[in-house]
Amino acid sequence: MVFTDNILKHIRQFYLLGMLFFSFSTADAQFNLVPNSSFEVADTCPGSQGQINFAHGWFNANTQWPSTTDYYHICGTGGAVPPVTWGGFQFPLSNQAFVGIVVYTLGSLNSREYVEIELSDTLTGGNSYYVEYYVALGNSLKLAISNLGAYFTNSALLNNNYTVISVNPQIENPDTVFLNDTLNWMKVSGTFIALGGEKFITIGSFRNDSTTNDTVLNQNPAFYDFVYYFIDDVSVIPVDSLQGIADIKPEDFLIYPNPAKDLLNIKFANAGSMFHDLSLSDITGKIILQKHFSSEKDIQLDLSEFPPGMYFLRVEDGSGMVTKKIIKL
Repeated sequence: MVFTDNILKHIRQFYLLGMLFFSFSTADAQFNLVPNSSFEVADTCPGSQGQINFAHGWFNANTQWPSTTDYYHICGTGGAVPPVTWGGFQFPLSNQAFVGIVVYTLGSLNSREYVEIELSDTLTGGNSYYVEYYVALGNSLKLAISNLGAYFTNSALLNNNYTVISVNPQIENPDTVFLNDTLNWMKVSGTFIALGGEKFITIGSFRNDSTTNDTVLNQNPAFYDFVYYFIDDVSVIPVDSLQGIADIKPEDFLIYPNPAKDLLNIKFANAGSMFHDLSLSDITGKIILQKHFSSEKDIQLDLSEFPPGMYFLRVEDGSGMVTKKIIKL
């Protein structure tokens, strides 16, 4: 598909209008501890490669060239404007931005790029945290890998080099699952128990070349000998906030389908005279939908007006409250 400069200009204008209504505040991050989690807030619109620092709060853990993490935003210019990017054709998973990193290169020993940010709150020792982010493989590549990970540190992880940071990440995609989809966004997720004091998250490949689990996708000589991933929608969420409170039990109600495209159904086992207060929050904790029901056994919520991504549905009645994670397609 070919986009003319005029069409891209109108696309950028459309999304920039949407940005006027986008608010960013770490104080509102009741659930997700990753500020600017989908890279929407741009301090400066990108115009070339290696401009990750233009995404508010984000930076590259490797500070030496040729480690140049890329930033793509609809307000940008040149090859920094999705869906037509230097790394290939890709739409953002949600809203209008994402980043790109090289995680493995044949013939360039242990060359790596990373993306890192300071969390909005320090992790508490002994508490469990759910981590999730989405990746898509760039086009025209010969290779893919499986072991993409997330590493948490107490202070900023800065490596005055361009090579692999050899640590054991708390979260890592399974070796058996190759991240090889160039069309759809793939989820990497997991849960870990914090030691306490962790304040920064870094995403990338933390294995050296000899232990990297790679697979050959294409032998086309015109394709590139490196592995490049787009990254979007990064979440670090206290597990307690997902589990809810008090006496509502999972068997008391059914939520389906999840993931949902347009309509979300909630079916209660027993309605009787019980009231139900429902609220839907985005990953920043902002409530975007509230409903009150009395005695209804079957409830349907229309999600069609909301962008794809992760949301939190809170169900509350006279006996307590529970929060469930919802994925909107």
